[in-house]
Amino acid sequence: MPSFFFNATVLQAKSYLQTLRHLINKAEVHAKATNTPWAVFTKASLAPDMHGLPFQVHAATDAAQRLVSRVRGVEPLDLKHDEEGLDTADLLGARIDQVLALLEEAAADPAGYDAGQDKVVAFNLGPDISLEAPVRDYALGFSMPTVAFHVNATFAILRNRGVQVGKLDYILPFITENLPQYQEKYGQK
Repeated sequence: MPSFFFNATVLQAKSYLQTLRHLINKAEVHAKATNTPWAVFTKASLAPDMHGLPFQVHAATDAAQRLVSRVRGVEPLDLKHDEEGLDTADLLGARIDQVLALLEEAAADPAGYDAGQDKVVAFNLGPDISLEAPVRDYALGFSMPTVAFHVNATFAILRNRGVQVGKLDYILPFITENLPQYQEKYGQK
């Protein structure tokens, strides 16, 4: 049986990114149905000093892949912070799918994944703050909150721009991951 650490990181990150993928899909459908240019979403933020939608997707996916890579002891992907390179729904979706594939690889070996949780890693909280911590603490105190924050920001940006998303759009991946008996009935397409 997978450990709490595995469930709280790999499975939760996977659910967050499935939510993110679903939100982007709904935004794309909304844009087509309302003849809204996709740039309305890529340039959108909730405040003038806030990064836009492409950055939110970048930050969520980057935090998830760095976590899994550090636990597994492999070099993280070099996911460029290139908002111009994430300017379509297809490109945002491809980025999310790329990181979901990494999470699936980690999910194939829960015991191997758990073995890495005590390693000490260095990470940055910004340009001037570097920290070191066991991966377990890094995961639960930094990575997972970062993923959650940026998925929440994406939800809020899209909702603010008129995309019809609600609580069920957000939580269904968590329900179907943690309560597999509901996968067939409630799994998102």
